[in-house]
Amino acid sequence: MDDPRTFCCPSCRLLQAPGTECAECGDPISTVEASSELLRYRDPGDITRRKVELKATVAGVGVATATSLAGLALLGPIGWAALPIIAYGSMIGTSAIASLRARKYRAIVAIDVSDPAVGAVAVERTGVARPLTGPLSSRIDDAPILVEHVVIRSGSSILLRSVRATAMVVEAEPDAIAVTGEVRLATAPTTTKRRATDPLFGRLGIPAGLLPGKVVVEVRTVRPGDSIVARGVLEDATLQELAFHRAGGQAQAMTGRRGSLVVIRAS
Repeated sequence: MDDPRTFCCPSCRLLQAPGTECAECGDPISTVEASSELLRYRDPGDITRRKVELKATVAGVGVATATSLAGLALLGPIGWAALPIIAYGSMIGTSAIASLRARKYRAIVAIDVSDPAVGAVAVERTGVARPLTGPLSSRIDDAPILVEHVVIRSGSSILLRSVRATAMVVEAEPDAIAVTGEVRLATAPTTTKRRATDPLFGRLGIPAGLLPGKVVVEVRTVRPGDSIVARGVLEDATLQELAFHRAGGQAQAMTGRRGSLVVIRAS
């Protein structure tokens, strides 16, 4: 049975199927919920530093308050004059504890993400895209799609992104090729502004409360029959889906993988 959970890479913000390493950058991944703490910082190293700072503040205030209260008993009436200072210190301590707890409820922050890496010997093929088996359903409008690339932004930086793709055939010259694996789109996006409560984000596997109040959503798609330019490393492959049409299912294929993705743009 397939694992229905959505995993996320904190480094490049790619939502993806369950695994241990990011399909694009190779960094460790976990469920979106488990990754949420890392997603709230541009630099994951900030998490440890800020925890240490907040805990040190809380501990320091606690020691100061305890010492001051002990002094009250020793100094009598004179010590009571320090009561406003003790009260102020306690307020600081309470605020620090609240900050430590509130951090887990804060929305994630946007980061800059590098362009997808394409193999050094990549070539381009232009043609009409057709599904190799069957199309997927868009998470935006349920229409049939071959690839759907969703980017959630805050300003010009990226909060999260998601790509769904099915294997396809590009009817190119001199011969059709197959495109499988990790695909990214460089086509013109459709851009909308959405609230964090939009049902789309639940369909993408994003928990409630993770996104800021309003975000920009860019959607790029390849639909059956679209004319495209596919850029990737072309190699010989054996595809079971083509076995009926060609002896042994032998074909030329672009198979996107880490460090050598397939990038598609409109022709």
